Amino acid sequence: MSPRTRYEKSFPDVGTKWTPFLLVSIIKYFCKRLKIINTTTDYRYLNEIIVDSSLTITNYDELLHYALSHEAKHTSFKSLDEIRRFLLEQELIANNIPQSLFDNGYVVVEEYGGIRLR
Repeated sequence: MSPRTRYEKSFPDVGTKWTPFLLVSIIKYFCKRLKIINTTTDYRYLNEIIVDSSLTITNYDELLHYALSHEAKHTSFKSLDEIRRFLLEQELIANNIPQSLFDNGYVVVEEYGGIRLR
């Protein structure tokens, strides 16, 4: 048997190699306290995020909206660049703010350049 990686040492031996895909599958099918949110529908890569099931979050846009709203309680966003930086720092986006946040009305650019979160 090959030595276990640092990542695998945290998990019990189940007779197969631990992978992020295995962990997501276990959470998806056996865990009641956590739920899986898909960030995209590209199944070639692991695109899931684990959230507390007590939250009413059902998709990626709602997760981003929740994170932004929660942060806005402590500090206000004055520009789209501040929103983008926050989401990047939280590792919730890879590059740009998803257009769907604007399309769904979660982030609104006001007529005179202000930013409003719904």
